[in-house]
This record gives sequence, C-alpha cells and structure tokens, in this order.
Amino acid sequence: MPLALRFAVNRRILIELDTDSPFSLKVPSGVTRTGAGDTQLGIQAVLLPETKSRPGVAIAYYIKLPTADENKGLGTGRVDHNFIGLVSKTVGSTTIDFNAIYLLAGKTSTSGHASSGQGAFAVSQKLSEKVGIQCEISGFSRNDQQTGAMFGLAVATYQINRRMVIDGGIRFGLTPDAPKAGVVAGVTFGIASLYKRHH
Repeated sequence: MPLALRFAVNRRILIELDTDSPFSLKVPSGVTRTGAGDTQLGIQAVLLPETKSRPGVAIAYYIKLPTADENKGLGTGRVDHNFIGLVSKTVGSTTIDFNAIYLLAGKTSTSGHASSGQGAFAVSQKLSEKVGIQCEISGFSRNDQQTGAMFGLAVATYQINRRMVIDGGIRFGLTPDAPKAGVVAGVTFGIASLYKRHH
C-alpha cells in the first residue's frame, strides 16, 4: 500500500515523501513475506510553467532509502537515485504527459551502482466534471539483475468532491518478462491549503 505525501512549497517547488509500507511479496519459494517497504524523498522544480503556446517543463530528483528488510526479500538494501525530466501539456480536456528517468540503482551483486533508463507516456481525458480516464505506456531498460520490461496502464478516475479523487484500473505487461496483469487502485486527498489567498 504505497503512500505519497506532497507539499507545494510555492508555485514552482514541490517536495514529496513516499513509502511502500506495508509491503507484501510472494518469494520464489512460495512463502509470502510482509513488512515495511522502502522510502523515497524527492523534490520537483518547474523550469517552464505551461502556457497556451508551450508545455510545462519540470525536473525532479528522488532518493530511495533502503528501509525494507533485505533479508526478507522485500528490498535490495541499496540506495537508489532517480533523475527525472517531466513535460506536460493540456489542450482542452486532454492532458499529455511524458516523463524520462535516469536511474542509478545500487547493485545487489557487487558494490557500486548500475544505470538504466525509464520512460512513460500518458494521455488523460476528462469525460465530465467528475469522471476521467487515463492511458499510459511505460518501460525501463535492464538494470543490474533486473531485466527490462514495458507496461500498459488503463485507469478511470472519479472526483468525489473538491478534495478527494478515487481511481482504479488494470496494468498489463507488454513484453515477455513483464508480469501479465495486475489491478491498481488509489485515493488522492487534498489535505489543506497553508497559504493565505490574495484576491
């Protein structure tokens, strides 16, 4: 059950704390292991705000802290670094997003880090004031002992009120080494606005 906490410092800077706890995994022996997952800290900065004539451009950096139990097989026990470029453009009720990621992952077999590339292309469409859909294609190249894979994702969203959105859908593998299919679901809460609004 991943949890992400995000705080907008201002219109250009966003900080984030992610955790994968609690985390459950069935290891190759067939035994299910459960415990704390890994933790990520990140910061995102908007370089170019989106306008009518150009997309918005941002960069981000995330560091993975190995808080998951390596002995249970719930994590690698290594520190990872993610460098991300984000491009987004909204035209009418359609939003197009592209993310490119350079990952430096701590090796599990030897010391040091292994590098790989990741990418995601998503299209989101508002069907009404409350209902929307999102389709995404993503993938990553081989990294250390992990083989590369590509995935497809289809999600429906529903805005319950001004602060709460729920979503759910399916993710399916597009390459032989990717998991065949999976179910995803989530809830987004807007907790509070900590800044005074000026009229």
